Amino acid sequence: MSKIYCCKFLSAFGITLVLANSCAYGITFEAMGDFSGEFPKYPGAAGLSADGTVAYFTGIYGEQPSNNPGGGVVTGQSAYRVQWGQPGATPIISTQIQGGFEAFSTDSSGNTAYGRLFGEGIVQWKQGQGTQRLTELENALTPSSGPSLYSLSKMSGDGNWITGTTSLSASTIFRWSTATNTLETYTNTDYEITRVHGVNQNGSVMAGSAWNWMEAPTPVIWTEASGFTTLSTGNGEALAVTRDGMTAIGHLNGFGFQWSAESGTTMLEGFADSTASRANAIDDSATFVVGSASFGEATEAVIWINGQIYSLYDILIDQGFDLIGWTLTSANGISADGSVIIGNGIDPNGKSSPWMIRGYTPLIPEPSTYAALAGLGALGLLAWRRRQ
Repeated sequence: MSKIYCCKFLSAFGITLVLANSCAYGITFEAMGDFSGEFPKYPGAAGLSADGTVAYFTGIYGEQPSNNPGGGVVTGQSAYRVQWGQPGATPIISTQIQGGFEAFSTDSSGNTAYGRLFGEGIVQWKQGQGTQRLTELENALTPSSGPSLYSLSKMSGDGNWITGTTSLSASTIFRWSTATNTLETYTNTDYEITRVHGVNQNGSVMAGSAWNWMEAPTPVIWTEASGFTTLSTGNGEALAVTRDGMTAIGHLNGFGFQWSAESGTTMLEGFADSTASRANAIDDSATFVVGSASFGEATEAVIWINGQIYSLYDILIDQGFDLIGWTLTSANGISADGSVIIGNGIDPNGKSSPWMIRGYTPLIPEPSTYAALAGLGALGLLAWRRRQ
């Protein structure tokens, strides 16, 4: 199952506070690689509920039952749903979704996920109901003649929409209503190819990329109100959008960016020695953005707080976590309030392992507020070191 790491002390204002039971205090780093009795190959964090209590992880967990008519077993994807109670507690439910299931996305509640099931096709999984093949969606996306070249993306937070690109045209994206089993399509006439990478809570905003043949992609969004909008003419992708649809993030010309209709495109800060970065997920307030920074071929999980970049590994080490041998390669998801982060990494044994940080709400006050906060007690204030 998961391995929970607890910090030994908390630092604030240069003072080290020893915690008798830091897991009870609520700050944990958890390795999420071993669900089936063996570590998976190529595991990954696939989805996170808005409140951070439910996460989905997908990996190759050895042999799985085959859905082919001849039976037998195959080595393929398997997804796990993990649910927690209070931060710091061990998982209260760890459910293996049907063997061969690859989770793409989850709704805000964490009770519905969708993806592909080996040997069957597009499926939706619901807590307490199991998997259901989305035959109507498959039929709607399959052309009457020629190859089926559709691509699937994310599910909206309310679970009412599944998004992607159709086979009708490389520049036509879609929303599939899970309530009415109907397909809505939208063609981007400015580009020859368009892809969807993220969607907001109610499905009214989709983030993605668009490009012409033999050219680099550029970040775009689609909204019910305005249709397609190109966010920048540079090379990049819009990878995610806040639940209210007001802010998009991604990478542009090799580095992370943040966009809103009010402020336009803003480049997120990078480390002095980083060669690239990408923003993968954003909280509801658009204050916390998580992703990765690259240093040549190596990558590191990072968080941006109001546009300033911090190493998640450095943050945990500074707070007393013993993560010797760990490499946190990418942060892929964040809860609505910013207190839960999931991502991928390499454990001390050299094995790929998804991970989760829980109960860790960032707080970087302005210098003018130090005195007031000190008067309220230093225990709740984390002093973080930014990577130099």
